Amino acid sequence: MGNTSGTLSNADLTDTAVHLKHLQKQEQEKSAGNTEFDKDLVKKYKDEITKINEPKIAEMETIKKMYDALVVKYGQDKIVIDRLTQLFQELQTKNDALKNDVNNYYSITNTSARKVYYEENEIDNLNTYHSVLLVTYYLLFAIYLIRFFYNKYYTSIITWIYLILYIITPWLLRRIVGYFYEM
Repeated sequence: MGNTSGTLSNADLTDTAVHLKHLQKQEQEKSAGNTEFDKDLVKKYKDEITKINEPKIAEMETIKKMYDALVVKYGQDKIVIDRLTQLFQELQTKNDALKNDVNNYYSITNTSARKVYYEENEIDNLNTYHSVLLVTYYLLFAIYLIRFFYNKYYTSIITWIYLILYIITPWLLRRIVGYFYEM
């Protein structure tokens, strides 16, 4: 049998079948109807076939064991891949949640920064208005004082009352507004 690779090919099977037919023909010629001879012939054929097939069966068992080991390894690898996929999805979900938290934090921080900026601008505007009003107030007061002394209003009590009210008005307004803000 011409095959040395360890597998049974069609040529090997054909050679074996031809060889067995040849042996059978020889035995038939020798025995010509002997039943004991037929039993021996069957035993010889079985032995011959077993001799031919034993290495092939052993090789097939080795291949089967190898494939069984590969199937087990594949099952283990599949479990590992499934677990890694699950862990990846969990980490991806956590990552997305963290990104969302960071974005929300920066959004709130940016909103707070804008709010502070606008409030500071408003305070600056209020301080400017306060300064302008204060200057205007004291300018009017200086004009009144010039008139007060020029026209000699300092002799009238009503004029003095107006003058005192005019002087304490900024102080009174600040206290009144402060009281309402504290409520």
